[in-house]
Amino acid sequence: MLKAVLKAGVEKFCHLSSSSATDKNFTHSYVTEEMVWRYKHKCSDYARSKFLAELAVLEAMAHGLKAVIVNPTNILGPGNWKAGTSLLFQAVWNGLLFYPEGINGFVDVHDVTTAMILLMDSDISGERFIVSAENLAYKDIFQWIAGSLQVEPPRYRFNGLERELVWRGLKVYSRFSGQNPPLNKDNLKTLACHYYYANEKIKQATDIRFTPVQDSIRFVAKLFLEKVKKEKES
Repeated sequence: MLKAVLKAGVEKFCHLSSSSATDKNFTHSYVTEEMVWRYKHKCSDYARSKFLAELAVLEAMAHGLKAVIVNPTNILGPGNWKAGTSLLFQAVWNGLLFYPEGINGFVDVHDVTTAMILLMDSDISGERFIVSAENLAYKDIFQWIAGSLQVEPPRYRFNGLERELVWRGLKVYSRFSGQNPPLNKDNLKTLACHYYYANEKIKQATDIRFTPVQDSIRFVAKLFLEKVKKEKES
């Protein structure tokens, strides 16, 4: 794609990356755009692929391409209810009992697209931006989802040992069902980590106003319930 963009003389390019490509900080201080991603043997394949894609964009910029990179955290929005954060709504609806102990960044899908449009309409180039509304505990996220769906929230926190049991259970399920597990081992590890993301750079560059995460959850839950209603009627 980048080769085609350079060949076609595209004026500006926006690369949608991920917060997974930023360097993580485990000291409860905030992750910023200036933190250089370091190659780690234990990082996920997803994080590695996102970082390598950013390197390709940086190389294209070195050849004259004007570009910006956005690194959103967990994106909240409707769509495929069997993948991504949308899966959380399905899981809570189905009576999920356990919640992870981690903390992470969350952002509404509309805010991500708004940030990309604002950056593309600006004169900014050659920079990357973390796009995140709030840093929240998964426990709060699950409670808000459950409240919006009017079901019981997960009551039990799972630790390292329970994560390993969950992973083994998912592998067994995958083997007998013939389907890929909804979560992999990397996902389960991430759910236990405490990540705090700074969003000052994108707010100062674009004056974006982020949607409160609780409002995003209410909106997605409303669409999920409409989906459930249609399924019952059909």
